[in-house]
Amino acid sequence: VVVAICYSLGFLLDVKHVTVIVLGTNWFIGILSTIFATEYFFDITGCTTFSICCIFSLWISPSGVEGANVRQVICTCMVVVWATRLGVFLLLRILTHGNDSRFDGLRERPLRFINVWTIQGLWALLVTLPVHVCIANQDQPPLGITDFVGIAIWFFGFSVEILADFQKSRFKKDPKNRDRWIDTGLWACSRHPNYFGEITLWIGTFILCSSSFSLGIHWISVLSPIFIMLILLFLSGIPMLEAKADAKWGKNHEYLEYKRNTPCLVMSPVSKKKTC
Repeated sequence: VVVAICYSLGFLLDVKHVTVIVLGTNWFIGILSTIFATEYFFDITGCTTFSICCIFSLWISPSGVEGANVRQVICTCMVVVWATRLGVFLLLRILTHGNDSRFDGLRERPLRFINVWTIQGLWALLVTLPVHVCIANQDQPPLGITDFVGIAIWFFGFSVEILADFQKSRFKKDPKNRDRWIDTGLWACSRHPNYFGEITLWIGTFILCSSSFSLGIHWISVLSPIFIMLILLFLSGIPMLEAKADAKWGKNHEYLEYKRNTPCLVMSPVSKKKTC
């Protein structure tokens, strides 16, 4: 099903090369990782795939890299900057921790393990769709208010994600915080500010790229922010972390108070008592 979706989108939007890159890269590294039963290269492969497919799209576009429109260059750089930062962060994290609990019970099951890599390929394709559509479209209007709004939203989301990850990493390094949840900094305004930043930056990317959409079918790429929201809100993101936290601190009164008073995703003042 995942493969069929990838190829269907590739043909519909004329970005078949992206489908080949995202699936080929993830299958190749995924097979090697399955053989050695390791998830060390999962996140870095996913993030690298984002950069490779966007740069390749720009390179093979009719105008090429040299003749690329400013909008096309900006949206490509936004993806590369985000992917590089996140890829390095996640690689360092798994090298420090030694394993990733998301893959417990999957490493020893080759078919299920390789299926996760296939889904990661779908993730890379769907989330970058607006960028590929923008790059492929040679009818580029001048930069306008919509573009600057998109860039500003991307920058805000990217900044939130970086700061949230930095604060959590620093919090975990302090021995005094062992076996405690983080409730300071941005984490006092949201239980998952990093995911809020992630969703926000992809909304910004979509808004920027949408300025170049000239055909109705181009708007299919709205699947990008929708998909990232579905993944983080209902599948591998928030539900897994909330369940893990509840299992660990579910009987702790302070944690329950933090959970009751702190928004699940969208950041807001701590004084506002909201819950997910």
